[in-house]
Formats: sequence, C-alpha cells, structure tokens
Amino acid sequence: MPTPHPDETLDILLRGRLRLLQSRQGHRTSVDSLALAWFAGQLLAQRRPGLPPPQVLDLGAGAGMVALALGLALPQVELILVELQGGQANRALRNVHLNGLAQRARVWQFDLAAAWPEPPPQVDAVLCNPPFRVPGTGVAPALEERRLAHVESSAPLTVFAQRAAQAMAPTAISAWVFPWADRERLVQALAKAGLHSRVCPLYHREGDAAPVRALVGGFWPSAGGADSPPLTFPSCLALHLASGLEDRYHPDLEAFIAQMPPPDPAVPPAKTP
Repeated sequence: MPTPHPDETLDILLRGRLRLLQSRQGHRTSVDSLALAWFAGQLLAQRRPGLPPPQVLDLGAGAGMVALALGLALPQVELILVELQGGQANRALRNVHLNGLAQRARVWQFDLAAAWPEPPPQVDAVLCNPPFRVPGTGVAPALEERRLAHVESSAPLTVFAQRAAQAMAPTAISAWVFPWADRERLVQALAKAGLHSRVCPLYHREGDAAPVRALVGGFWPSAGGADSPPLTFPSCLALHLASGLEDRYHPDLEAFIAQMPPPDPAVPPAKTP
C-alpha cells in the first residue's frame, strides 16, 4: 500500500471515498477537480448503451484527482493519465494503486509540447484542468511544481486543445475547467483545434451574481452521428446551496460522490479539499 513521503500528505477526501497523496508545499487539489469530474460524468452518461467501456484521457493529470474521482464514480471507464512532471506522475501512479484502480488506469509522463510518441489513443473523453495563466501575467508561484500547474510552459493552451483533439474519437467529448473571466481564450483554442464548445457556468453558491469557473465541453461538429442523440449540456452548476454549509456540496455533486464505493471504516474520517 503506497504511503506518503516526508514531503507529502495523505488526504482522505470526498466523504472518505478517495485517498490522495499530495505534495505538502507544491500543487494541491481544489474543488475544481470534483466539478470537472462531475461534468465529464454527465456527458459520458449519454453514451449509447452496448458500447465497450469508455476510455478516458486526462491531460495534465497532476496527482490524479480528476481521473480518480471519475474512475471511482464510473466503474466501467478505463483511464490514461498524462502528466509532464516526473514527481507528479509518480504520485499519480501511487494514487491509482491507493484507490484500487490499477487494473483500469495507466500513467504516462509526457510533455504535450512534443508530438504524441505513438499514434494517439482514440478515446471517448478527454479531461483537462490546464495551466490557466499566460507567462508574464501576475506573480508566478516560486515553487516549480505549482508554477507548472498554474502557468503555461512548454505547451500553451492551444497545444493542450490540439493534443486533446488528436486523441478524440469522432463521437468523443472533452471536458475542461477554466477561470470564468478568461473562458473565451479556451473557447478559441478549442475552435482552432476544430472543436465546437458549450460553456456551463460554475458558481460558488446558487444565486451568486457571477460564476467563478467555466466548465467547457469540446466536441466534434458531427459528434454522435445520425444514430445518436445530440449531447445535452448542464445549464450550470453550483458548488453549494445558497444557504448550505461549506462542508456540504450541492446535491448534484453529493449524488456524484455517492456513486463511488463507500469508505473503508478503517480509514480516518473524511475531509474536503
């Protein structure tokens, strides 16, 4: 059983259903990961019955939180996690084993700035929480692990979109999370890669005046084909109810968490990211 290194924490998340090794000082997960996994799950649920288990590619997977949450909630999916940083890729692999997903998940350390090292997998879904800041804007994090997670480096946003498109089968979808104020930059990157997009506003609480994030679906113009119904995108998502507590998510997110295997009673009580 993987155990934390001295520079890591072992966090028990999502009502005790997910265990995550994370860097103490480097990049750490946020509730964006849960929202993105939920969004991808909503789109994948619309796949036609009778098809083989869906293959899902997570670009810039970090320690693996998004892919792990989706894989636990949807036990039929097969996962490929792609991560630039060696330390994070190693952590993602250990998290795959820690959460019992080793039979359904692979981890690749790979720089998306390079061409795919083999013909790219033709997957059913791509997940991506990409670096959202352009170099030279704002103050970059001092620690390299956090800087590479937040600030574009060798692969700018347009390359993330291009690599996603290259790996997407004709009926595939891609699911992204990005700052609301900068969402048009992501929409334009997807369009440059040949993908259409739909935007789902993500609010901190129901009734808030402005979203905090954009959940963006990218898809081929002909996705689904003539014998498949068109994709239905959620109109919006709130992390919490208007009068809800911060330690309780919106019922839609709680229902998604409840799809995951129940927590092991031997594991300490859960805490939210």
